[in-house]
Amino acid sequence: MSNDHLPPRRPSRTGFTIVVAPLILGITLVGLGVIYAVQNQTPITPNGPRPLSLKVVSGVTVIAGWLFVMASPWAEKRGHKSANIFFGAILLLFNLAMLNAVTGWSASMRARNSPRITPAAPSSPPPIAITPTPPSATPSQPSPAAVTPNATLEAPSPGQRATAPPESPRPRPAPALTAPVREAKVDLEPVAKQLESEINAEVELRAADAIAMYTIIEKPKRDRKQIDEQLNSLRDKEAQFKKTSARLRDVLEEFRARAETNSHDHGDIIRRSMKLSKDVESFDRGNACDSMARACDTGIEYLTILRDNLGKWSYNNKGELTTRDKALEHQLFVPKARIAHALDEKAENLRILGAH
Repeated sequence: MSNDHLPPRRPSRTGFTIVVAPLILGITLVGLGVIYAVQNQTPITPNGPRPLSLKVVSGVTVIAGWLFVMASPWAEKRGHKSANIFFGAILLLFNLAMLNAVTGWSASMRARNSPRITPAAPSSPPPIAITPTPPSATPSQPSPAAVTPNATLEAPSPGQRATAPPESPRPRPAPALTAPVREAKVDLEPVAKQLESEINAEVELRAADAIAMYTIIEKPKRDRKQIDEQLNSLRDKEAQFKKTSARLRDVLEEFRARAETNSHDHGDIIRRSMKLSKDVESFDRGNACDSMARACDTGIEYLTILRDNLGKWSYNNKGELTTRDKALEHQLFVPKARIAHALDEKAENLRILGAH
């Protein structure tokens, strides 16, 4: 019998569709729940209730799993995009709530935005009236304040001793109020100008060293003794360039060390030290000194090779160093390239140091 009249059977779908967004956000939610449990863990007693941390972990696990499972049929019916948006949004809200429980960022934001209550200054107590004790009066000399112009003196009766009238109390002078002595603010300009003058003088010396250094590495001598003298000169100049570079980079600390011995206003010290650093061009001059220290190091390597191979190189009509020895040419390749780079920076470095 033919089954042509029956409708075609729809294939059954027994697979499970994985939706990416609910999967990732569900794992994140469970992870945040575990972090919360670790932060708020409490000991488990046999007869006591389950700790809140375990309840939270169980709860977020159930929520994440349920939403992830529900996302699969939704994706089959309405598409992956719809399932990602709907269930991803729900899980994202749960993640934000769990993140707030872990970090407490909402409470910190409320505390930051709430107006600060400034405690009222305590009211000054009322002045205390001090009654001075009257000085002891001598019986023979009554106080002039006790005698009034219209007063009548009665003679004492026989057998009664004459008594002087009581002395009126004399007010004590109020203690003098002295203002607190404030330390005079020391002028920082002389300290800054002195340090600036020292640094500028040192930079002028480095400018002269730079001119001599570039002359040496540009065209070394061909005599062994002269090359040794040039090597010693390069070593000395390399040390001086490094010393000046370190001082330029530490000019702020040097000024503060000098100024803090004479002043306690740290705000003025910091502001003036920043201006000093700008005036002496500490950054640009420090970089120039570092560049010339590297040039000295390369020159030492370059001249050492030339000294050890005096008979294998010479200068041509253009003043260029040439050699027919392939091994020496290979050995000089890197130092010569570095020397050429150093000479390319010559004009800029001399300009920064103010060399004429």
